[in-house]
Amino acid sequence: MRGLLGLVLVGCGGDVAGLGMEAAPPPVVLEAGPLLTGERATLRVEGAVPGQDVWFAVGGGAGAGPCPALLGGACLGITGPQVVGRVRADALGVAAMAAVIPPTALAAPQRWFQAAQVGQVSNPRPARVLAGGGRARGTWMWRDTGRPHGTATFMGDPAREAGERASLDAWGVGRVYESYETPGPAWPGGVAAWHADLHAAGHEVQLLLSENTWIEPANYAGIDALLQARIVDFHAAVPPEGRFDAVHLDVEPHGLPDWSTGTPAHRRMRLGQLVALFQHVRDWLDAHGAADVRLYGDLVVWADGLPPGLGGTGSIGWTSLTDRQYFFEDVCLALDGVSLMAYERASSASVLSSVAWERANLGCEVRVALEADVGQTWGELQDLLVVLGEVEDDGVPTDLHSWSQWREASAAVGGP
Repeated sequence: MRGLLGLVLVGCGGDVAGLGMEAAPPPVVLEAGPLLTGERATLRVEGAVPGQDVWFAVGGGAGAGPCPALLGGACLGITGPQVVGRVRADALGVAAMAAVIPPTALAAPQRWFQAAQVGQVSNPRPARVLAGGGRARGTWMWRDTGRPHGTATFMGDPAREAGERASLDAWGVGRVYESYETPGPAWPGGVAAWHADLHAAGHEVQLLLSENTWIEPANYAGIDALLQARIVDFHAAVPPEGRFDAVHLDVEPHGLPDWSTGTPAHRRMRLGQLVALFQHVRDWLDAHGAADVRLYGDLVVWADGLPPGLGGTGSIGWTSLTDRQYFFEDVCLALDGVSLMAYERASSASVLSSVAWERANLGCEVRVALEADVGQTWGELQDLLVVLGEVEDDGVPTDLHSWSQWREASAAVGGP
């Protein structure tokens, strides 16, 4: 080993994990601050060779590790290493990157980290691990008939339910938006028991309802019937710990056939119908003994785009800045919060810029949703994890669409 690197790991929430080292052995082992599984950490190396790539790896412990050919004869000093990122050192020999360490790499109370370049490696350093994350994340858990992680498949099977709960904990997912298109044999008792377990572990559950045609007032009876059966009747039949905390509406007017063919004014009218639906549901819940049930909804991030007549390039016919402002104010009068669907954006900069106006102007909770479409927007799961962590580091709570996609992508790389 030649040319030792200095490695510093900064844990989520700004905690310094204290992974520093001296230029020569014996190394000074500093106490490591806690890491949270699935949460963002910042990896930083000083003293690297400028212009060369630096790899960061995590392993099970200090010990003789492999000698990968790409390191040109240098050998790692951690067992079972897993590469969590790579970045090029700058002209000062500093290399830094945001990395979200997968739960599979943090499956023990203590793990060891190391940095490596061609021909040199750092001394390994330990970090203590806490599982569970901040539980700020949410996820759409659809029925997904035929898929292993949909409610239609695992609900009512204790072993499968335990596996889903464990994965929610491992990835720091605290809000679950559940879809039951046709309540099965687990309804209501099995679902209530599932909710009670989630509540005991600090999770929140929301009833997920989705049908784009509900924005037509003539179709309100359809959603009213579901609210009666799945909120009012369900809550009357189960104990308080088994109830839903909120209703979550995934109603997307841009999914209707006339959205693409309509005029900008027609699209503006459709958004007006959407906010009217939000208010209708709020009023219905209040009038039927469910005033304590919170209400959330989904919006596309480009809904705020101004049309050419107002200096923008958007396709919605806002008549003025005031018109747009009043729409979003009405959204927040009806809802407790919105999830902004920032899909098909592969960098934190593009995601954050797409929600900047809403974060500055909305009077209710603003969340950012990312699509877990590994192989499309994301080349691999780690790409998504890094952007997810960077968005959360900016103070924005995140939602993952969807739970089935997320779990399948995680399982493909050995994750929980």
